[in-house]
Amino acid sequence: MIPHKLNLKIYFIVILIVNLNTTQALVNGTGMRLKY
Repeated sequence: MIPHKLNLKIYFIVILIVNLNTTQALVNGTGMRLKY
């Protein structure tokens, strides 16, 4: 049970990081579009 919960926690953190990176990429992309 503990390893499973640990895996879920790691998975959740990875999802958060990916979402942050995707959001940042979208913001950067929008900024690029507004610039040019």
